[in-house]
Amino acid sequence: MTADPLVSAVPAAFRRHMARSSGYVLGGQVLRISSTFTVLVILAHQLTRPAYASIVLFFLLVTIGSTVIRCGLPKACVRAIASALATDGREGADRVARTGAVTVGLLALVSLPITDVVVHYLARDVLGDPVLTRLSWLVAGAISVEGYQLTIAEVFRGFHRVGTAVMLGYAARSALLVLAVIVLSGASASSAASVLWVYLGCDAVPALVGSVMLVRFTSGSHSAKGRQSGDVARNPLAVGVALAVVEITTFFLTQGDSLVVGAVASHTDTALYNTASRFANLLAIPYFATSLVLPPVVAGLWASGQHGRLERTVRAGAFIGAVPVVVVYAVVAAFGAPIMGAVFGHGYRGAAAYFVILGIGPVLNAATGAAVTVLTMVGEQRLVAVLTVVITCLTLGAEIALGEEFGGVGVAVASAL
Repeated sequence: MTADPLVSAVPAAFRRHMARSSGYVLGGQVLRISSTFTVLVILAHQLTRPAYASIVLFFLLVTIGSTVIRCGLPKACVRAIASALATDGREGADRVARTGAVTVGLLALVSLPITDVVVHYLARDVLGDPVLTRLSWLVAGAISVEGYQLTIAEVFRGFHRVGTAVMLGYAARSALLVLAVIVLSGASASSAASVLWVYLGCDAVPALVGSVMLVRFTSGSHSAKGRQSGDVARNPLAVGVALAVVEITTFFLTQGDSLVVGAVASHTDTALYNTASRFANLLAIPYFATSLVLPPVVAGLWASGQHGRLERTVRAGAFIGAVPVVVVYAVVAAFGAPIMGAVFGHGYRGAAAYFVILGIGPVLNAATGAAVTVLTMVGEQRLVAVLTVVITCLTLGAEIALGEEFGGVGVAVASAL
């Protein structure tokens, strides 16, 4: 019998766990999106346009850099911890958690000088941003700290502590950042450098708190015995690199259409397209929540050989994630123009046509289930990495080709398919 109580849970308990955990993730995403919007609005009024542009580029660099610096190890940790819970018990899982956190921490620390060099080059020679060029070391520090912070959060997700993972992930940082920026604004001390320092501090606080919590959480296991089976234990970096490739290519797969439409369409069509795209992204939140809850469950069931229950669990997760997506899409597709006009203004009613096309992608993803999550949690990360790279290249090529011929509508069709 498996040592993981959640894996052994009856279906009703699993549904409650899915609902509760999805609520945590949904709340965290709402907090992250609303806090980012609030911060940008405040800074837009406080900073000069060049300084504001530097902050926007800083956010982008930290997002991409922290993804690269983690080398996919957080997801590898989730899978290894859940598998250890199902096969070795709590002692094996605790050992994997500590090893994963220390490994990413060392990677972030050792790669700090290299990250500084890369950021300095990008800021000076590619982006032409003097502020980020001068403060490249601070940007590199934020990348390293955020990479470690998000890893600690993922470790707790491996133990099915989704609420703790959400809090230590983006939720705590987002809340702290809003409060700090409001204080800076009230003190009339806002500058690009001060915002960078504040951001670094807001990442460091949950990272330190999470480290202390992890030490206390895993301190009950002191045994050096036990086994760690599977490809994650044998070669965690290879597994992590494959998962990192999936994360990075997925980022360009989901964001590349905005760059393409900006190059092939008019400014008006670009504004309408990006408005519809951001609105369509909201459809993915239930699917995103499900994909964050399922990984440790899938890994545990697979490791314990409960393949039949794994299939039923994935189907249940797909149903839970798909229902709200389909309902919201149907409502917005039917009344898109009035909704877009009421939310964004009368001039954006035309974004409804783009939404009808772009919304097909999230609906299909939700309806087919978290296939990528399942494959990566059962050891097929290399296959997923290859497929993701191929699909990304084909999608970007189709977006460029159809965009040059049909404008924004062509890009939307290629992106949705």
